[in-house]
Amino acid sequence: MQLKIKTNKPNRISIIFLILILNIFCLSVSGQNIYATYSRKVKGLSVIEGKSISIPIIEYKLHVFVKKLKVYAYDEPLYLEKYPDGNMKYTIEGTNQQINHFLSIEPKQNLETIDFDSLIRRYFIHNPPPTFNGKTVPCEGRREYFKFIRPYQPWIFLDESKTIQGIECQHAKLYSSTNELICDAWFATSIPIPGFVLGLTDLPGLLVECFLPSLSTNLSLLSYTTELNIPDETFWPACFNGNFTFRSTLKPYTTKMTQ
Repeated sequence: MQLKIKTNKPNRISIIFLILILNIFCLSVSGQNIYATYSRKVKGLSVIEGKSISIPIIEYKLHVFVKKLKVYAYDEPLYLEKYPDGNMKYTIEGTNQQINHFLSIEPKQNLETIDFDSLIRRYFIHNPPPTFNGKTVPCEGRREYFKFIRPYQPWIFLDESKTIQGIECQHAKLYSSTNELICDAWFATSIPIPGFVLGLTDLPGLLVECFLPSLSTNLSLLSYTTELNIPDETFWPACFNGNFTFRSTLKPYTTKMTQ
């Protein structure tokens, strides 16, 4: 992929003004449907005898649907051709010790919806196979939900822009209240959205690229369209039919980081 880096840097006041306009525009333009797909690469860890061991990169295709003030996403595992039973076998680097790491074999994983009207985020995570060649029960897993108050996240919008795959992108970073990096992102200012999944609830434009260190995840946009008709039932998948456990209400916070 070739990136065209723009040399001009918009001043910070104009960026802040643009982001404010985008947030307002997101609420009014929310009738636009968006379907986007991403390459999601996760550098995983496995705990062996109390020690964290790096495992091979796990690859997914992330599917994201946006309709009005709702967003839905799920991961499509790309490892099933290589590990059809979900058993990732690998050898610990520098040793002859072979490890079995069990992955979910469900075709749709890590289901998540966010309703930016009710300000509720729900997700469902499948239980992994309990043993080698173990069977899983469809829609057996963990259902949880959060409430959040907007503006929840103090995104920092930097004086940097570049063109990625023909899309004009703005650089932004998100830090935690303890000043730890949550996300380093490039997003499309011309494609407003009500928010994003994976905990990026206050991102004002379509994500194009990002790194999420706490999730050991890299995301890169593969495709997007505004021409897809998205049925309302998309945002309540079958695995949501069950009891959800309330986790907490996420309140606005601040960070000392500025760039």
